[in-house]
Amino acid sequence: MRAKRLLVVIDEMEVGGSQRQVAHLLSSLDRSRWQPELVYFRERSFLIDTLEQAGVPVHHVPKRRRIDPGFFLALRGVLGTGRYDIIHAFSLTAEFWTLLALALMRRPPPLVGSIRGLYSHESKGFWRLKRWVMSRSAAMISNSAAGAEVAAQLSGHERGSIDVIGNGVVLPEPMPRHHQRALRAQIGVPADRLLALFVGRLVEQKNVACLLDAIAALPAASRPWLALAGDGPLRDALTAQAHALGISTQVVCLGERNDATSLMQTADFLILPSYHEGLSNALLEAMAA
Repeated sequence: MRAKRLLVVIDEMEVGGSQRQVAHLLSSLDRSRWQPELVYFRERSFLIDTLEQAGVPVHHVPKRRRIDPGFFLALRGVLGTGRYDIIHAFSLTAEFWTLLALALMRRPPPLVGSIRGLYSHESKGFWRLKRWVMSRSAAMISNSAAGAEVAAQLSGHERGSIDVIGNGVVLPEPMPRHHQRALRAQIGVPADRLLALFVGRLVEQKNVACLLDAIAALPAASRPWLALAGDGPLRDALTAQAHALGISTQVVCLGERNDATSLMQTADFLILPSYHEGLSNALLEAMAA
């Protein structure tokens, strides 16, 4: 039986939960049944290297502005020449532009849409567009029951039309103690301090500013040493906040890391201060670690 051609489309491939799920999914599929490929628009990270090393074809279709005719024509070209059996879009931007491009095809493949969070804070405009996407998708997959419930309520679609498939994580091998000590020393953890770890994008949803306020409110002698593993548009603001709170020597921004699992195995505890999550990869990975 011929392996089915699967294309995943996503807006950005920076290091985030959905992006890690995409990399895990495409690199782990049974190649006797599936021929996976990826299209992304912006923000390359080491996850692209991981996919390419696994033999997954990756197409970068640059999107430089909100309305970009060159981007749209390039995306239409990839979709039209790939002879895909199914397309799975992982973000609203990807869903919207993929559906528009598919509308120009004589026999378009089915599109599977995604619900990757609660989206309860999104605007009416977001939900108008999401309703349009849901009405034209062959299937919708949510990574959590809560996300499916909220999407059904705010979109007006039947809850039964949304399938729930939770995020998957790899169970790591135990990390030797001496490797843990070496990693703690490498990132600068004082020998007498607990290591608190945040893993995620530095964006408003993650509520890291509240975490810094909470760390600063603790007595200095009992504060943990905080490592922020991730990057994002709020990095400079959070660095300035740590300085203003007088905790800059007890907080380190590690940036994007390809060893988040090792950091979790090394930390004393993980902190997840998000305003809302669908099904947090960081939480699942910390439990697995």
